[in-house]
Amino acid sequence: MKILITGATGFVGTPLARALFLAGHELVLLTRNAKAAERRIGVLGRYVEWEPLSGPPPAEALEGIDAVFNLMGENLGAGRWSEARKQAIYGSRIVGTRNLIAGFAKGNPPALWVNFSAIGYYPVNQPERFDESGAAGSGFTTKVCADWEAEAAKSGAARQVVLRVGTVLGANGGALEKLLPVFKMGAGGPVGAGRQQMSWIHRDDLVALCLACLEDERYEGVINAVAPEPISNRDFSRALGRALRRPSLMPAPPFALKLAFGEMSQLVLDGQAIVSSRLPELGFEFRFGAIDDAMNEAAGVLPTGLNGELHVCDRYEDFCVIERPVEEIFPFFSSPYNLEKITPPLLRFRVTGVSTEEIEEGTTINYALRLRGVSMKWKTLIRDWTPNERFVDYQLKGPYRIWNHTHTFIPVNGGTAMLDRVDYKLPLGPAGGVVKPLVDGDIQRIFDYRREKILEMVGQNAAAA
Repeated sequence: MKILITGATGFVGTPLARALFLAGHELVLLTRNAKAAERRIGVLGRYVEWEPLSGPPPAEALEGIDAVFNLMGENLGAGRWSEARKQAIYGSRIVGTRNLIAGFAKGNPPALWVNFSAIGYYPVNQPERFDESGAAGSGFTTKVCADWEAEAAKSGAARQVVLRVGTVLGANGGALEKLLPVFKMGAGGPVGAGRQQMSWIHRDDLVALCLACLEDERYEGVINAVAPEPISNRDFSRALGRALRRPSLMPAPPFALKLAFGEMSQLVLDGQAIVSSRLPELGFEFRFGAIDDAMNEAAGVLPTGLNGELHVCDRYEDFCVIERPVEEIFPFFSSPYNLEKITPPLLRFRVTGVSTEEIEEGTTINYALRLRGVSMKWKTLIRDWTPNERFVDYQLKGPYRIWNHTHTFIPVNGGTAMLDRVDYKLPLGPAGGVVKPLVDGDIQRIFDYRREKILEMVGQNAAAA
């Protein structure tokens, strides 16, 4: 199918775009900055620059579209809700969607329109639970959701789905982005007494739900995208503390949040117990239906130790596509000396010893490099070596407490999607957080260079050609 996505550079939009691409669909991605979006998302597709408030998208970008996933909109939690900020939040969704639909007016509308909304549609601080039949609440978030849904209903699509999304949990963003540093220091806790209810969903389940909407025509109308059971803010905080092996006893005073964030503080001060009656009827199965399972994955609790020990890790992911079969690409990674060619020269990276002639499971590799002017040695163990599919290199000695780099190769449309995932942990415990921004920047630059060199040496990304 030919699928159009708005908001594809976002916390949910990027993994959704990748999942749709890996499922074999043709993508059109509307974005303000095509080059930046392509670099961030990594999938092959047509990246079209569009300013949502300026008018309809280019007509040629809408030709032959079978389905739309509309995730556009300014982040509600990105800053205080000044009047200008509220206008941006509202306009980016309602006016942007209106302009997008206007672009389809001269041609055939898509068969499917999946529009994101939020559980902010429902009343807050009520004793009862609300499912999809619940009435609208009041206030700013309700108006944004209700007006956005009303605008999307004008799409003319034969099948329309509205996903009212709860608090989204996942790595590197979403609800945990600002909480993790505080909880890792042991200074986290509930908001006030923590009695307010929260309805949540793991990002992987939300992406899976989007694919179900695409593939199953029974998905139609309003669906609450929430896990089976709401929890209290206190239990949410305890689950995060358990995941991080840290206390979660220090409450955040409501008056301080109101002082710091103004009206925006209602996002965490107000409670909602929202459930879905539709998802059980449809037979949707959650991968992360329990809060501890969801929190462990989102917080980076993984068996990344050499003997399977659990560690709380930070995560970096990179995704790119090479238009050559995996059988032609994988041999490049079988030579340890090719690693020198795809590492930035500034690091002075060189292989000083290899235990086997070609990389295989159990190979150890010794490196020498300079990082921020400091000379160091690094020793890696290759484990989980499966040719043409995946391998893992694990740091035995080096600057990190944990460095577990999983390389995954996925055949798609005659080419190969390469997913790099690094689960890493800095030394020095909580004190390591001081240098984390520098480390994160270094990792990003190293992988940007690595991606460009791999595409140059073993293939070419058609979307950039």
